[in-house]
Amino acid sequence: RGLPRAVALVTALQFLGQLIGIAFASSADRFGAEPLLLLQAGLLLIGCLAVRALPEALPHPAAASTGFWRSMAEGVVVAARSEQVWPVLLINFGVGVFYVGPFMAVLPLAVRDVYAGGALELSYVNLAFWAATILASMALVGLARRLTLRGRLIAAAVSAGFVILFALSTLPPFPVFVGLIFVWGIGAGVTMTQSRTVVQIVAPASHRARLMSLFQLGIGGGGPIGAFLTGSICALWGLQAAMLLPAAGMVLLVLVILFRSRLWSMRTVE
Repeated sequence: RGLPRAVALVTALQFLGQLIGIAFASSADRFGAEPLLLLQAGLLLIGCLAVRALPEALPHPAAASTGFWRSMAEGVVVAARSEQVWPVLLINFGVGVFYVGPFMAVLPLAVRDVYAGGALELSYVNLAFWAATILASMALVGLARRLTLRGRLIAAAVSAGFVILFALSTLPPFPVFVGLIFVWGIGAGVTMTQSRTVVQIVAPASHRARLMSLFQLGIGGGGPIGAFLTGSICALWGLQAAMLLPAAGMVLLVLVILFRSRLWSMRTVE
């Protein structure tokens, strides 16, 4: 009980920490990278000590040992057979490739080359995005138990993302650029909390860890792939193409998933 609320709250706290880190990073031009890296190392050490003090989780029934690769293959099979899990995992991978990639590789170049910005201006972009993500996650903490059509929320939030990416490709004035990033962050908060909630609710206890690892792999593995692709596109055809093509790719992926799955009508009840 309370899983959707807990997921939304943990997501909000995670990004709140990231937001504080970005605020510190905005001073890199003044103080240099070394003090900030030492501060980060100290905070990580404190986090390790805090995690060590956590109580042990309740054990699940032990599964038969099948080996690493076979165990992962079983997780993929379970995900592929679930009408609720596979579209969420595929959208999550698309977010990694088509959204995280441009965010990592293209937006910093836009800040530097189009808006003549440095660490401070880049921090504005990151603060806008992650502050919006936190706001969306915190809003969902209160609404978590009332939501059942999570697939519809995910589809709408992801669709808002490619609209924003199309708008960013016009390279508007910097305040408008930051405002669009803020709206994009709201969609990201909805997508991340709701997709994670769906996987955790639907996944059987015997395969939950494996499905959650696939969830993390989607966005974590898709991001570097997307950064490489969009960075290459940017080098060949420029900043605008590096935003337009990922947006078009996500449009295609969302249409395929909506037509090939029950994402829009999906209901998940804790």
